[in-house]
Amino acid sequence: LSWNNVGSLPVGSSTQIVVRFLALATTFSLPETNTVTAAPTVPPTEPPVPPQTNVAPYEISSPGYDLIKTIVSPTNRAAVVGEPIVFSLQVINTGDVTLVTVPVEDLYDITYLSYATASIPYDAAAPGALSWTNIGPVLPGNTAEILLTMDTLAITPASQTNVVIASPETPPDEPLVTPKTNDVPYDIVYQSIGDTVWVDLNGNGIPDEDLTVQGLNNVWINLFDLSGGTTSLVGSAMTMTTGGQRGYYLFQNLPFGQYVAVIDLNTVPSSPATPMVNTTPLAYTIPPTVNGSYLIADFGFLPADPTAVKLLAFTAAPVDGGVLLEWETANEFDNMGFRLYRSNTPDGEKVLITPAMIDGLGTGDGQAYTYLDAGVQPGIYYYWLEDVEFNFNTKLHGPVRVDLDGVDDNGTLIASAVLAESGLQVLSGQTIVDAGIPLATLPVANLQVLVNGDPVAAYLTAWGQSLTVRDLVVFYAPAGATVGLTLSESPSRMGMVYAGPLYGDGDVWTGQADEGQVLSFTASDAYIRYLLTGFETSDPWVLDVTDEAAPVLLFGAENIRVEGESGIYLSIPSPDGAACIAVGRDAVHVITELVPAD
Repeated sequence: LSWNNVGSLPVGSSTQIVVRFLALATTFSLPETNTVTAAPTVPPTEPPVPPQTNVAPYEISSPGYDLIKTIVSPTNRAAVVGEPIVFSLQVINTGDVTLVTVPVEDLYDITYLSYATASIPYDAAAPGALSWTNIGPVLPGNTAEILLTMDTLAITPASQTNVVIASPETPPDEPLVTPKTNDVPYDIVYQSIGDTVWVDLNGNGIPDEDLTVQGLNNVWINLFDLSGGTTSLVGSAMTMTTGGQRGYYLFQNLPFGQYVAVIDLNTVPSSPATPMVNTTPLAYTIPPTVNGSYLIADFGFLPADPTAVKLLAFTAAPVDGGVLLEWETANEFDNMGFRLYRSNTPDGEKVLITPAMIDGLGTGDGQAYTYLDAGVQPGIYYYWLEDVEFNFNTKLHGPVRVDLDGVDDNGTLIASAVLAESGLQVLSGQTIVDAGIPLATLPVANLQVLVNGDPVAAYLTAWGQSLTVRDLVVFYAPAGATVGLTLSESPSRMGMVYAGPLYGDGDVWTGQADEGQVLSFTASDAYIRYLLTGFETSDPWVLDVTDEAAPVLLFGAENIRVEGESGIYLSIPSPDGAACIAVGRDAVHVITELVPAD
């Protein structure tokens, strides 16, 4: 910059130019100089003065830093209650001035987090706050980092944030830097593990069958925790009907752990004639998931049946003009076709009613079939379905029963028994067979239990169209009652209500089973959870028996062990004052003798 003339200057006077420059680049704290040259002139009659030069030293620096907070572990998912969260707190010197002192403070919510460890020990702590007096100095281009591990205490209803504050200081002769704040969101959930146990008719390992029929109830799944190098049983869950779907199980409110879900093969329905072959793994190692839910631990089984046809259903129903026979296959292999037979009794002569074979698919995914047996007279009939392969191997299915006279509400008595004791009663398919009654004559959809001649609600474990010898009919009855079996168009079934424990604030009611393994209690709005102990096994039945003719099955309780005894933990959704009962396995009364009706 040049100025032609800033004078004139009388003797003893001075002048000044103030110039402002914009600092464009750092000198990295090294001195630079700014030079000025003056070349004044004097009158021609005076001696000349020589030019003079002067310099002024200066320095330019650029202090700066970034404050970054991230989650190191776990990444890309929520943490599970009990799982540590590792936070990274970084102060990055992005300038050219040393940060001589770097105080840091971390703020957190003590509802959800508690301090575990830190790579740099903190200097002071208060509820919800940790502070470090100085994690510096931090030279230009360097980073100071704290790895802070926090334990997770409870689930978060929404995303929470963990906050870090840094207030670095520069040398006294350097520009100041301002404090900064950064935060990172986190979520904490419980783990849930579950899915379905079902008959995998097409063998594809996917539960795409009709689970209202093909789901397998009363199968036990065991959950183990492998954390810490030891294997411990967390609990067991039994499959049951939920939302109309059979075979569903669920473990929920699980803290952090290394879980393995294993199916108890001894509880999978099977028989020597038709064993079950798994189409999925028999155990699952459960990885952590984004939202804590792992609901794909399903277990599929395919009946190891050598026949060419996998039959989904075979039914007979009275219609105008005769009996409508319907059946559906899941898949067919080398299937030539079908024949149908009729008889007046379940063990009588089978009369062929389809002289021409009903064509099958050959090989395919299966389809639905219908046939009208026209012109039959009123009465009770039994039908069989025979599938025929191209090599002429055959298999007979059935019989199915149909009553062209209609079925009244209580039907015709099929069999009866006298109960000696009151409480929960169980009748097995084997006992029915031992009484000489073919199970195929008792459609699951129509079987009704009568107590003293009145219909009562029952729970059936059957997953097919008919009972098997392994299936159970469960109902509640008083002592000295007479029990009957009949068929009804609208049989009474037990209601089912989920009673898994609710983990909110509230009192817990505790009760212990008597020597007979029975615990009766009354539901109350004063309690949010119930702890039922003193059982010898981990699978007591729990029912709301306010209406003894229509009890409600309460399912979803968590199994626990208390001082060597089995117990369950649950919440009772029944209304205030409802009569409830828990019945241990040994207290369930097994009906061992059934008398067929004349």
